[in-house]
Amino acid sequence: MYIHRHIESVVVRIAKRKPVIVLTGASQVGKSTMLREVYHDINYITLNRPLVRQSAKDYLITLRTSLMKIKQKGSSTSPVLRA
Repeated sequence: MYIHRHIESVVVRIAKRKPVIVLTGASQVGKSTMLREVYHDINYITLNRPLVRQSAKDYLITLRTSLMKIKQKGSSTSPVLRA
C-alpha cells in the first residue's frame, strides 16, 4: 500500500522548472518509491553504493575542471555548475 506524501506536489512543481532534482533524506523513508509512483518511467540513480558515489564525485570534479578551463578562456557561453 502506497501512502501519498505532501512533497509529491512540490517535486512535480519543481520538475516543471528544473531538468534535475536532487532528493535526499534518511534511508528507507520512501524517496525512490515516491519518485516511481509519481513518475512511472523515471530514470534515477542512487548513491548508496560506494563505487557509484565515488564515480559521481570523480565526474563532478572532471566537469568542474573542464568548466573552469572554458571560463578561463573567456567563453561567454559557458554553463554554470554549482555543487
